[in-house]
Amino acid sequence: MNRIELLTRQGMKLQFQSLQLFLLMLLFMSCKKQDINPDIPDQDPAKELLIPKIESWLDKQKTDLPTSSAAKINLLKESLDYNNLHMEKYRTSEDFIIVRVSDKFQSQNNKDKKPTNYLVVVLKNKDSVTKGNIIQYISSVDNKKVPKNTFSKIFNYQYLDCSGQFTILSITDYFRYELKFENGKIKSVKEIKEKNHPSNGSGRVNECIDWYEQTWFVWADGTAQLVSEVYVFTTCDGDCAQPRIANGRSYGISCNGNGGGGGVEYDVCVSSAISGFQSEANGAQAVSQKNGFDISIIDEFTKNKNPKWTILKGWSGWTLESQEIGVIKLIDQATNKWAWKSLVHGSISMVGTPTPGVGIEYNQGVGTASFTPETAAATTVLYGGMSLNYNVTFRFLCNCPNLPVVNLIPPIIRSYTSGAIWDANPI
Repeated sequence: MNRIELLTRQGMKLQFQSLQLFLLMLLFMSCKKQDINPDIPDQDPAKELLIPKIESWLDKQKTDLPTSSAAKINLLKESLDYNNLHMEKYRTSEDFIIVRVSDKFQSQNNKDKKPTNYLVVVLKNKDSVTKGNIIQYISSVDNKKVPKNTFSKIFNYQYLDCSGQFTILSITDYFRYELKFENGKIKSVKEIKEKNHPSNGSGRVNECIDWYEQTWFVWADGTAQLVSEVYVFTTCDGDCAQPRIANGRSYGISCNGNGGGGGVEYDVCVSSAISGFQSEANGAQAVSQKNGFDISIIDEFTKNKNPKWTILKGWSGWTLESQEIGVIKLIDQATNKWAWKSLVHGSISMVGTPTPGVGIEYNQGVGTASFTPETAAATTVLYGGMSLNYNVTFRFLCNCPNLPVVNLIPPIIRSYTSGAIWDANPI
């Protein structure tokens, strides 16, 4: 064997050994990955920055609180499962931070219903936490986990991807209000309110306040109706800070007359207005309902025939009506037979009014007749049709006193097409 052959074989041997070493390293790394506990999620560095903000805000809330309330906040901190932390959009400059609360935290509310508890706080300008609540979720179908973006949809008054009950509590476990959703839509709202007495309208009798749990039912058209008002308890000067347990709920009333205090608000007035707006915007339907016509004489052999018809029916009963402008001509005097000479689109008008808080705007549309005057001159057109394309703009005009932001709901523009056919007879 010459020197060149020897060197070549030695080189091939070294390459084979290097390949073996590389494969062994890959196998080792694979085994190490399998040793990692799959139940521990990857750590998101952004989440690590949020945790101190949450805990700092919770600690600040303990200032001047009774020992029992401060202890409740401490227990809440110990029960936060930061492995299940995520964010959802709230307002333009605000986000929700949502943290699952473990079963270590035993709430006095809905104890018999085994709710899933979440801490939901508001992060403003990606800098600091400004407010928050414990929110309990009780699913209608025994689904313990809240679908993604549910809290964002609730407090931006959108339809949900789930049904069930959401009980909003203070971070000291006091009941504030409760929302029930069916098929993704708000169905009822429970809240605690002062009883307004006819005597003075302030809710105070001998320096005491009667507190009632009110239930508001939200109808399909978005209107809210007070269906129940149940007495809960009375607070008087000196005992207003004492917690109350009633009807399976824990109530805490601050001494300034505020029922629960702080946190994320849900306004039934805004909710009802948005529901009505969405119903109007989604419920209008294009139709082709003929409503007669106007006849006027031009001369012995021609007349105006202006058809009137309903082109759109609104969800709450209002309609859009269109009137076209036509000319018919007598083609057989013996049989009184008429034919179309011309037909053009006239104008659109509105009849009725939409749901309060909703504005309706519409253009005059573009109409296309089924024939042209040239066609009518060359042939006999016994039936004339009109195809009408038009736009309707639905505007949210809520006048609720606590509207959270201006232009909360942008206008919705819908395009519609309606069509109808009329004979040329003048009667």
